[in-house]
Amino acid sequence: MTKRWVRRAALLGLLATPRAHAEDAAPHLRTSLVWIWGDDDVLHAPSQGTPPSPGPGIGDRAGYDGLFEGLASRYTGRENRSEVRLEGEAPGLLPGLTTRAGLALGLELGGLGERAAPLLVADLGSFVEARWALGTRRGPRENSLMLRLLPINGDRERVGELEALAWGGAVGPRWESPYAAALGPVRAGRLELAAGWARVHVGLKTASFLEQQAAGPAVAETSYGVHAGVESRWSAPVAVALGVGHFEHGRLPGPAGSPRATTSGVSLRVSFGVGLERPRPPVAFLSDGSPFDRLDSPPERHAFAIGIEATHLVQRLESGDHPGESVLAPARAAAATAELRAGVLDLRGAFIVRDPSFVMRNAPGVFPAQAVPRDAAEQPELGVLASAGLVFFAGLSPSLSAGVLWPGAIMLQAIDRQGQLVGGTLIVRGPGDVEALPPGEPPVPLFDLRPALELRLSRLLEVVGWLDYRRDFNRTRLVSTPEGTLGRGFRSPERLGYGVAARAVW
Repeated sequence: MTKRWVRRAALLGLLATPRAHAEDAAPHLRTSLVWIWGDDDVLHAPSQGTPPSPGPGIGDRAGYDGLFEGLASRYTGRENRSEVRLEGEAPGLLPGLTTRAGLALGLELGGLGERAAPLLVADLGSFVEARWALGTRRGPRENSLMLRLLPINGDRERVGELEALAWGGAVGPRWESPYAAALGPVRAGRLELAAGWARVHVGLKTASFLEQQAAGPAVAETSYGVHAGVESRWSAPVAVALGVGHFEHGRLPGPAGSPRATTSGVSLRVSFGVGLERPRPPVAFLSDGSPFDRLDSPPERHAFAIGIEATHLVQRLESGDHPGESVLAPARAAAATAELRAGVLDLRGAFIVRDPSFVMRNAPGVFPAQAVPRDAAEQPELGVLASAGLVFFAGLSPSLSAGVLWPGAIMLQAIDRQGQLVGGTLIVRGPGDVEALPPGEPPVPLFDLRPALELRLSRLLEVVGWLDYRRDFNRTRLVSTPEGTLGRGFRSPERLGYGVAARAVW
């Protein structure tokens, strides 16, 4: 009896142990400060370019974006930003149980220089986690069952590897997401099983949207999202991952009881590498991966990797042919990436194809919440990007990147009052960036060429100089016609920019 009470007292004492006794991990703070001098368009006045170029000056601007900005990274590399990560870990009271918690915050330091502007703070995936070890550990991969909850912001929970092909959540440097119209933050949770050669997970997301009611004012209702996936864990050079998901994000515009707006789909990724776990995308200005993540081990001097990813989506949208009806509109995309490392030479390439509806998947719909009419012709977005770089041990790295992009387009047809066939062409570049071409004008490929020279002064500081030449015949503006009316005309297609940047990351 005495031993039983002693054990109970010891258990109560363990439960009462203060949190300070947990095995707290050291706080992790990473900061990027970038100083830029340049001009993204030296050939034209500010009012003649898109986006407008204010002339030579200090600071970041949208005109520095590469042709494939956001292809694989959620950062441009030009952010003045700090990311704070505080993590704690403690053993559980049950055998094999380990508990963890992490606070991850991003501070947009660029807002400090703006007058009367608040300091923007974003949650980057703060979590609480419980992990159960299954059996004894064998090799570097432990068999375990993990439950992770994201109580502040779970919008980064999505399906897909490349940012340009990911869906169901926030992607890219601008956090484009089908949940952008939600009333509050997105909450999420994930259950993951790692056993043998595979890792399997299932996740849940919820968010509130303002929805019209049959009687009375609109009220907030919960939309649900479910996603799941399986990926390989074997040590062979081949890696395979399959993900599926179904996400609700409010209701379609219309009266009370309109169908819910949904995005469902499947993504498949296959990669093969020797000396590299997976291929890295072609480099562009300061966007070779995230400056805020812990650096991976450097690749071997002789290595190569290839990867293929494909996605098929089905979105519930309002019919473009029959008002008041909803349809399931397909959207497809695929990408292939490759990298070859041979001594000091680093070659990378990427090919991407996306339907116009997939380019606008986070809007959603090429037309707001509407499917493309059946009699409209669609041209998919096709892009080819390649980069060649030399990695010298002295910290000097010249590189050259070039890309060609055939933009996605929608060709509409209509009959005017005289019975003549008329129509228009819409260039689809992304959410909020749809441009109409003059009547009868087809879309033209874009070309981008960017030589750069990087000099690493230390592990802390690097200096980059670059030139950027772009040829885009698809930018338009309103001009006066011979009849004295306003019509659509083209802007000058040539754009030449330059700049020098110093970036410190620590």
